[in-house]
Amino acid sequence: FNDVFPFFIFFIIIFYTGETLHRDRTTRYAFINDSLPPPNWVLNGSKLISLLILGAGLAFLPVVVALTVQTAKGFYYFNFPVYFTYLFIVILPALLEMVLFSYAVHVVINNKFVAHAVGITFWVVVFFLRTTAIFNYNLVLYGSVPPFGISDMDGMGHMMGPVSWFNLYWLLFGGLLVILSGLFYYRGVTSSFKERLQLLAERFDKKTRIFTCVLLLIFLPVLSYIYYNVSYLNDFLTKTERDDRAILYEKTLKKYQGLPLPKITRVKMYADLYPDRQQEFVKAFVSIVNKTTKPIATLLLDAEGLSDYAIKMEGKSVQFAYPLLYPRGMFNWFRPKQDTAEFRLYQFRNPLAPGDSAILEINSSIVHKGFENGLYAANLLHNGTFFTGGLPGLGYDDDDEINSPYVRKKNNLPPKEEKDIAPDDPEGISTLKAGKASDLLSFDLTVSTSPDQTVVAPGELAGQWQANGRRYFHFVQDQPGMYAPIGMLSARYREMKDSVQLDRPVGISIYYHPEHNTNIKRFVAAYKDGLRYFSSVYGPYPFKNIRLSETSIYGPRDASMTTLETYAEYNGWNADFNDPDQFDYCYFNTVRGLAQQWWRFQVAPNSTTGSLVIPEGLANYSALVMAEKKYGKENIKGILQDQLWFYLFIRRRMEDK
Repeated sequence: FNDVFPFFIFFIIIFYTGETLHRDRTTRYAFINDSLPPPNWVLNGSKLISLLILGAGLAFLPVVVALTVQTAKGFYYFNFPVYFTYLFIVILPALLEMVLFSYAVHVVINNKFVAHAVGITFWVVVFFLRTTAIFNYNLVLYGSVPPFGISDMDGMGHMMGPVSWFNLYWLLFGGLLVILSGLFYYRGVTSSFKERLQLLAERFDKKTRIFTCVLLLIFLPVLSYIYYNVSYLNDFLTKTERDDRAILYEKTLKKYQGLPLPKITRVKMYADLYPDRQQEFVKAFVSIVNKTTKPIATLLLDAEGLSDYAIKMEGKSVQFAYPLLYPRGMFNWFRPKQDTAEFRLYQFRNPLAPGDSAILEINSSIVHKGFENGLYAANLLHNGTFFTGGLPGLGYDDDDEINSPYVRKKNNLPPKEEKDIAPDDPEGISTLKAGKASDLLSFDLTVSTSPDQTVVAPGELAGQWQANGRRYFHFVQDQPGMYAPIGMLSARYREMKDSVQLDRPVGISIYYHPEHNTNIKRFVAAYKDGLRYFSSVYGPYPFKNIRLSETSIYGPRDASMTTLETYAEYNGWNADFNDPDQFDYCYFNTVRGLAQQWWRFQVAPNSTTGSLVIPEGLANYSALVMAEKKYGKENIKGILQDQLWFYLFIRRRMEDK
């Protein structure tokens, strides 16, 4: 909606701009009007103001329509802060920028149909470049702002600042276009561009010069500040530059793909989350074991997403080198000519022999400097943080390679083919789907956050306390151990607790945004039914609790971790189930996620072909069994057809993306 609605509204604006400016000439009233005594700025301004009012009216249109439709459908929760944030921060500036651009094009070109053609062509090209990300440098694409989302949990969050700065920048630039329009304004019998060009010196009088200088004194600092954030504090890259870096990555680091990797068997982590600043600091003690047949002397680590990190072994820093340097981005003029890549090659003083173990002390941080050209810190929000651990990745990752067959051939890279690993392949059996370094591990996490927020993480909550204006939580999962992934969530949650009696009490906790409480009982009922049935047929539930937590719109639609399931805020929390014939997908998805606690986090899939049949296939089968028990055999056919349709069409498109 943020892209499509303004794109089509532009055609309305440029059409009415042409009609407003050219109608009096078409009717020949201009010969009378232009001979009257009012100065140019009065005639010019009256038309511009009427068009700005039109743009403002179109900006209010989505809110009026949305409120009408929402009321007609009987949903009376009106989130006015979100509505007005979108109206005044997003859509209103965008439409005013369209008006200023359309007005300048029509005045300067002075031919309605040619101006239509030029304006629409320009707008379509900008829209195409921005949406395809072929070129999306917002400082040079008129009206462009960083991508963002608006959620109930976090509103517009930290992206309000960058979007507002870019809107101010383009509105000021639009003001310069208005001055240009005033200088080229058509009046009287002068008609050619050359004749109006000769009048520039006369029209650029003292008042106009003063106004232009004042506008430039505001515009240039805003331009400099945005550039400082986007291209100096941060690193902007075009799509071509990102592809070039992926090619250089493969050509330089592919040789390290075969390095043996240790298994991670224990993580003891201390994390400090600062949602108000989008920052995190981690100190972790990671136990590794060499389960290969070769000594491990060198480790390639990937620090993607981290601002900085350091590794110690036995209290001493581990030596490393940077095996890859990237050329500076074309718009990052004041940055070093070569950027250090996020990859490091660590060299152990004493190689880790087969069967040996070691403990690595890892200190990492994520600190965002200024703002970027695009969306940033999407997992570290003011309200709704979804943090994945802050640890560097181990080994060469072929997912970072370029995928386009054309680009690979052009750069003399071999075709990239997905290799099927046979079910009886020893290496595939010993390597988990979660990664070559993944293994069954014990997990101990102590995490602090803002005093008004609650942290949810895998494992059993062993304790919580407050100290030094911070709120602390301690999670442990070691009996039994757990498999990756690891994640922690922090938000201003409301919690609903319940339990179910099996061979022992199992706790059920739902963490949700206070205003998203419509279907909490459905989630609890699904957990109770699923825990009772699955424990009776699959064996005792392996953990002490199960939690469901809400995430922001930036989080995944749904995700599973040991003892923890997450749903994005748009995924069923306030869904309307008043129709008795409606399929209760909240119940179905919840029992399916619960089944994975047996079939993914007790029996982890390896890297061989078909290994996901167990966690995915049996989880879906389990959910269908529960649906049959809930709805009866006579009603299960429609659910099966719905699942088949999703698998054949929707899921394939999701995988292609």
